[in-house]
Formats: sequence, structure tokens, C-alpha cells
Amino acid sequence: MSQKAIFTFLAFILGLGVFLLSPSLYAEEKRLGMEFAENLQIVVNIPATKMTVYKNGKPIRHFKVAVGAPAFPTPVTKFHFKQIIWNPGWNPPDSPWAKNAKPEPPGPNNPLGPVKLPMQQAVLIHGTSKPWSIGHPASHGCIRMNSKDAIELGTFLQTELLPNENNTWENKYSKTRWQTVVKNLPKAVRVRTIYEPFELYKTELTLHPNFYGRKEELLNAIVEHLLAQGVYTAPLDLEKIKNLRATIKTNGAIVALEDLFYGTPDVVALNFSLDPICQVQNDVAGDPTLVASSAMESNF
Repeated sequence: MSQKAIFTFLAFILGLGVFLLSPSLYAEEKRLGMEFAENLQIVVNIPATKMTVYKNGKPIRHFKVAVGAPAFPTPVTKFHFKQIIWNPGWNPPDSPWAKNAKPEPPGPNNPLGPVKLPMQQAVLIHGTSKPWSIGHPASHGCIRMNSKDAIELGTFLQTELLPNENNTWENKYSKTRWQTVVKNLPKAVRVRTIYEPFELYKTELTLHPNFYGRKEELLNAIVEHLLAQGVYTAPLDLEKIKNLRATIKTNGAIVALEDLFYGTPDVVALNFSLDPICQVQNDVAGDPTLVASSAMESNF
């Protein structure tokens, strides 16, 4: 068997394992007895500081976000939310970093911005009073959005899940910034946070900053990622990859795929993808192991 055939076979086995394990992914949802919006899902790629909203398995919106600072990393896991809270107030958590902070009522100066989506492990998706932090690892674990983007996301979700709701940000909530309004959703929305520092698009490989120091074995990580995308990796130039280590640590880079090889990269035609961002498009109907709810929110 040729080396190329071996790579293809290994990729097939990995994909088959993901497929065979997928039925168990429904177990936790059944235990919670919660109904989910099967056509909606949100994915946040932490190194890319990017949120993607999926509808019916297709990406329909992309937003730049801020994620947790290295000292307060955003968990890589599966979340869900079942509320949209417009004009939220903020109460300082019982954490050292908030020792001298004071409660902040709803309004333009609130650190949570105009809307929040409360999830588990005290993690929120929310707007911000610090728009300069977007695109950076700057929060205490939460997922910050530009406030206008948070309004767009909240409005989209409310329209999708509460189509008969007449009050909106434009006609109501923006005019009563001091008043918190809680909208309970009939179905929960899944959120997945992933840590994928590589994204392959056509012939370009984007290397995002490795904020949390994961995947330090850069060569192995790149080979694994390219193999999952059906790229035959034997001709990779190891020295070229080693030279990228300093770049990906802080700034990231976009690299032409052919620049990482001795010759022209050979793309194997596969019928599946193991890339996390692609995989979620095929996983909207069942999300793995939802984490348990937390009673208190502690981060922003």
C-alpha cells in the first residue's frame, strides 16, 4: 500500500470513528429534558476570535469577538442558552479581579452592553463598553461582542424563536436603557467553543495566534489538520513550519499552502471533513455532552 493510500485510509478511520460515536451525543440532552432549536447553532473559534452563526447547517453570520485572557481562558466545551436579556445590569462577582468593583445598572456604561445571553460555567455572550478589546483575548472568560453586533445577534435570535414578539431593540429596548427585559426562549440554542488555530481555505492556511499555548507541537498539529482536510502531507518542508512558530505565538499568519511543501501539495478527494468548523455543520442535530448549569455568573 502506498504512503498516500495509508494517509487516506487513516483519515477514513478517523471520520468513521466520529460518525459511530455520534449517537451517544444525544444522551445528555435527553437527560436534561430540554428542547433545542435544531436549525440554529453558534460556534466560537477562540484563536480566530470569531463567532459563526449557523442556520440549517450553513454559516449565515460572522462576528469578531473578544475571548478570555490567558489568565481567564474561555472554556473549550459545549454550552447552551435559553434567554435573551436586554439592557442587563452587572453585579461584581466574588473574584479577586472584581474586589473593588461596584454594581453597574443597565445603561450605556454597563460592561455587558445592551444584551447578554447567559450560558453555563458563568460564561456569557454579551455586548461591551470596551469595543477596543474585540479581536483580542481580553475578557474574564466571557465572549464579548461589539454592542451593535450583539444587538444584531439578539434581534436575529428573537425573530427566529419568538416570531410573534412585537417589542424589539429599535422600537422598545433602546428607548428604555435603564429597564432590563428578559425574553425566555421556547427552545435552547447550542453554542460550541473550539480551539482551532488553523483554517484551510482553498490554497491558503491561516494560522491564528496560539493564545492559550495549546497545540505547541506545531508540526504535528499542522499535519493533523491538513490530513483531516484531505491534504497529502508527506512532502511538507519541516524547516518552513518550524520558522512559523514565533509568528503564530503572537500575531498569526496567512500562508500559501504551496509554501509549506517541497513541491505542489496533493489534495486527496475525501467525502468528509474532520475540521471542527466544518464538522459542526453536520452536527446541528446533536451536540456532545452539554455542561451542567451554573447558578452564578462571574465573568465579563
